[in-house]
Amino acid sequence: MRKGQCSSKPLDDYDPEPERTFRARRKEQLRTKRLAMAEEPEAMRALRQQLADMTTRFEHQTRLEADRREADAMRPPNGPQTLGQYMMPPSGDPISKVVLPEVRATNFELKSGLLNMIQANQFGGFLTEDPHQHMETFLDLMSPVKIHQVSQDAIRLYAFRFSLHSKAKAWYRSLPENSIRTWDELYEAFMAKYFPPKKIAEMRAKISAFVMQQGQTYYEAWERFKELILQCPRHGQSKLILLQIFYQGIDDATDNDRFLQIQS
Repeated sequence: MRKGQCSSKPLDDYDPEPERTFRARRKEQLRTKRLAMAEEPEAMRALRQQLADMTTRFEHQTRLEADRREADAMRPPNGPQTLGQYMMPPSGDPISKVVLPEVRATNFELKSGLLNMIQANQFGGFLTEDPHQHMETFLDLMSPVKIHQVSQDAIRLYAFRFSLHSKAKAWYRSLPENSIRTWDELYEAFMAKYFPPKKIAEMRAKISAFVMQQGQTYYEAWERFKELILQCPRHGQSKLILLQIFYQGIDDATDNDRFLQIQS
């Protein structure tokens, strides 16, 4: 091709109406944007649901991890701690309230089945709950548990916190650091909190002032009297005195005679 001569080859990208093409493209972009905005609420709902599911899974995993740390806290250490471990801040684990007796066992843990039974009979510290019954149930569950080279005190001290929830769990966490060293100390602290001397005096007064209710049968009166005794194991009365209190509380002469015949 000579210099200055124009090529006769057509231009493939040539647009004879550029303004019209621009407006069409602009219109398509706006339509796409409106469609995206119309679909945005559904997408946002899906995103929120995903976030909610992730949060639920995270909270569940956090609770499991906290329970695992609490269960592992009282196991004997596998070896001496490093200086860095000693310098770590305390975790605030409630087990630090209790000083465990020396444990020689190298694999000390409670079975999940036992922990499930303990947690199925938890005590929350509410007025409608019976602390004596809770302790009796807990000791019944723990009595058959035997672990080689681990004392009964250590097993009970280790397991007792799993039997508490709500207010009672908060009370346990509020105990001074390393303030409990034996099962008897924990038992006394628990009873002092939920069955203090004032309540013992009130229950003793109820037992001493027992009166058979009008229209109540002899059997019903006796069962009610036994419930009062069970609610206050530290009533301090002998069996003979308790029988005398019950007899005095019966308001029917016929029932009195039948009661005397049964006791004779």
